[in-house]
Amino acid sequence: MINAKILVVDDDERSRTLVSYWLQKIGYIVETAESGLQTFKILADTNVLPDLILLDIMMPEMDGYEVCARLQESAKIAFIPVIFFTALESEKDKTKAFLSGGSDFLSKTASKDEFLKKIEQHLDISKRWKNLKSLKKNEISPNFSRFKIYLESSFKIDKQKLESIDFPNVYSLQIDAKELAQLMAEFSHRDYIDRFKLDDVELGELPRRFCEANLVLPLKNFKLKNYVISNPFDVELINLLEKQTKGQNFQILITEPSNIKNVFLNKENIEIIGQKDDTDQVINNENENDYGGDSIIISIVDSILRNSVLMHASDIHIEPKEKKYILRLRVDGDMIDFEDFALNKKIAIQIISRLKILGKMNISEKRKPQDGAFKRNIDGKSLKFRISSAPTYNGETIVIRIIDQTSKPLKLEELGMTEEQSKQVIEFAKMPNKMILIVGVTGSGKSTTVRSILEYASDDTRCMITVEDPVEGIIPQAVQLEVNEEADATWKSILRAVMRQDPDVISIGEIRDESSAEIGVEAASTGHLVISTLHASSAADAIRRLEDLKVSRTAISIALRSVIAQTLCKKLCSCKIIESVNEEEHHILSQYGGESVDKLAKPLGCAKCKFTGYKGRVGIYEVLYFNETISKMVRENLSIPEIRNFFKNNGGSLISDNALKKVKDFTCSLENVLGVLIGEKNFNFV
Repeated sequence: MINAKILVVDDDERSRTLVSYWLQKIGYIVETAESGLQTFKILADTNVLPDLILLDIMMPEMDGYEVCARLQESAKIAFIPVIFFTALESEKDKTKAFLSGGSDFLSKTASKDEFLKKIEQHLDISKRWKNLKSLKKNEISPNFSRFKIYLESSFKIDKQKLESIDFPNVYSLQIDAKELAQLMAEFSHRDYIDRFKLDDVELGELPRRFCEANLVLPLKNFKLKNYVISNPFDVELINLLEKQTKGQNFQILITEPSNIKNVFLNKENIEIIGQKDDTDQVINNENENDYGGDSIIISIVDSILRNSVLMHASDIHIEPKEKKYILRLRVDGDMIDFEDFALNKKIAIQIISRLKILGKMNISEKRKPQDGAFKRNIDGKSLKFRISSAPTYNGETIVIRIIDQTSKPLKLEELGMTEEQSKQVIEFAKMPNKMILIVGVTGSGKSTTVRSILEYASDDTRCMITVEDPVEGIIPQAVQLEVNEEADATWKSILRAVMRQDPDVISIGEIRDESSAEIGVEAASTGHLVISTLHASSAADAIRRLEDLKVSRTAISIALRSVIAQTLCKKLCSCKIIESVNEEEHHILSQYGGESVDKLAKPLGCAKCKFTGYKGRVGIYEVLYFNETISKMVRENLSIPEIRNFFKNNGGSLISDNALKKVKDFTCSLENVLGVLIGEKNFNFV
């Protein structure tokens, strides 16, 4: 089968190169992929499908068994033989191979001649499997009518009922399934079989999808081919099986349908095929090409979501360009390209449609921004994916926020607070009233800090209510209310309602306008503990922001217990190196009180951190306690720099001080905290 097309999937570049060289030298057309996701993209994008797929088992993020199982969901691809390519005998799992749709194993240690012989054999299988697609299931032997007459006389079944019944429904009769299958075998002069295991199945003889759809299994037999079927009256199926044998002797065995179905319900099947949801059924009822219902598109979307979670991304961006779409992730605050992943517009539009269906958005509306959300379990985590779409000059853009709804809140010290700060904030959280305000820029981790503080604020004697837009994480001990502007459940109306619900603790997702500021301050001043967030650059700067929202200095001084300012900084990976401070670094450090620092940690890079030198982020905090003196300064309209200067000179730890501590203890690099230090200097303390 010269000029046959073969797709080689292997994350090992040397292996791909060698195999491609052997195949191309013979005259085969070779295409390569290094991951499951790239495989789905190639198959979705091609006009000519491969005749054979060579698939590595051990690959990162998604192994070969899972890739193969997902390929079987496409009617176009399920009849292409898949050979699992492996270096270790221990990786050969025949059960997984059959259930995922594989046809054979091929060792990476095989000689060139052995390799090419196996390829030739499976290209012949590929030709035979293509003929199986022609099965229309519309020809039933006249013997079935005679069998029904036999049943009528033997079991005294109503004649009219029997005449109207077709084969699949014959098992609905009040006859034991095993007995009925034995009767069919006897009537059709064939043997009955009641016991066989998955190990008895002949790998690579028939496509898995064909076997499951037609309730047929090829069984191993050294002397002749054996096929187990449940319908001895299916003339077309038996004729196709005869063609598959190419004149060899073969035997048809009969069993009840449940025996064959149970093979496909093997526990391993569930683990390999992975998660499906109710949405898939909705999609399959639509036009696949228009609405992203093609199984390859579904697999691409599932792979993007799963790989993004494994890479610890917080957001997924699908961005349209002039001639293509690109995929980018936000990891540890930075945007990175997703494996140089680019899509043509046709495929990208189907991917966007799939995501919009999952998010219960209007897939035909492309001219207006939309929001949606859906939930998925990935690697044991219950995740919420919040989708935002917007029209651009080049097409729709999609951003997906990934939210782990079941993750337990971290302790404040784990977030990055010092021991002293943590003790102080925990004390504030247990007090009965006033406001704890967490401030920072967008994406600085304010919501994460709020969740941790709520853990300390909750106990069985308190009623806790949260108001959010939208609800992101589950807080078991709280009553969580969600803002819904379309249903007139606005911030103002919900907050007013909350005040009538007798709460002890109120968490307001964000103080964003005059009404939420007014209600929050009023609640904090009248016996409630209020925990909320605000966009501000520092703890003292929160005073100015509240003034902008028409809250008086007097009201601020009465309502506020504490303002916690925070920012996020990338943590150095454990592969970091420690070096002595050079002259330039000493000059920078001396401007911020770091003259005594003589060593710095710097990024190196390893496989664990994907050679970036950084892994994860840590919070840098400033906790401003509104004691009697600070409250008086606020009431008397002292300036923000004066308040901060007093706070620092009286033992307070500013955000820049704590940034410098992260450098000293080798948690962060000087390069990464420099922005925090420069921002502090701009307040011009004297």
